[in-house]
Amino acid sequence: MGWIDYVVPQIYWSTKDEAANFIKLADWWNKQMTNRHLYIGHGIYKINGTQQHWDNPRELEEQLHYTRQLENVKGSAFYSHNHFMRENNNLNSMLQDSLYQSRALTPPMPWLNNMAPQAVKNVRHKRGIITWEAPEMVNTIHKPLKYIVFIDSGDGQEEWFITPNRFYRPSNPSSNKKSRYTISVASMDNFNQISERSEPLKIRF
Repeated sequence: MGWIDYVVPQIYWSTKDEAANFIKLADWWNKQMTNRHLYIGHGIYKINGTQQHWDNPRELEEQLHYTRQLENVKGSAFYSHNHFMRENNNLNSMLQDSLYQSRALTPPMPWLNNMAPQAVKNVRHKRGIITWEAPEMVNTIHKPLKYIVFIDSGDGQEEWFITPNRFYRPSNPSSNKKSRYTISVASMDNFNQISERSEPLKIRF
């Protein structure tokens, strides 16, 4: 199986640095990693500090937009958590409003396990609660760890939610009780492999 599942290079320089340029280093790492996950480390502790180029409020945003264009980059890591907790810090709102508006799933690791779990069965809806039966297990490796509930309102804006349970209660999906929704559920194992979706269930909320 190997010793490494992912690499997080600490590229804590800016996109304007000449000696160690963020863009050049990100490009280099992107070319090296072809069979393992690559996450780029960002030095958010430098924001609003005294180091040159980090006084640009858009520096981190530019880094994230750039790395998302790189084929082998699976995501980002930030150093450190303490800097998300600062008072009078617009970092959190900037990330949530412009860069992390949607949920994301951790990419699967096929070198550890390349077989997805079985699909769930008998998805039902009763009194506002969606339930389903756990899939059959080929072995304990493919035991479902979590479930993904997909809710499609028909307007092209599908929502999805993760739960460790075999039931889910939507939190007021719509104020219009006559709206129709299509529900489907998938199981996910410990290696982030996702099953096929269940048969769709059409309901009214």
